[in-house]
Amino acid sequence: MATATLHKGLWDSGIPIRRGRNSALRDLVLEMPPALVAKALGYSPLATDLHAAQAGRPWTGYASVRRYHGKQLPIF
Repeated sequence: MATATLHKGLWDSGIPIRRGRNSALRDLVLEMPPALVAKALGYSPLATDLHAAQAGRPWTGYASVRRYHGKQLPIF
């Protein structure tokens, strides 16, 4: 199936494609560093950094601490 055909079918069905994609990307940058997401998915690092900031986790403290369900967990 061609991408354009899939896009049109979803759009015609009332499914907000861009909103869903952005939501999935924001969830992903909450789980892993934006730079890795950018490399894995072919996005620019700036774009994934912006998504991480909008999701509420800019990963500025990634090198020292990773937060998971309110607990501080060491990286290594």
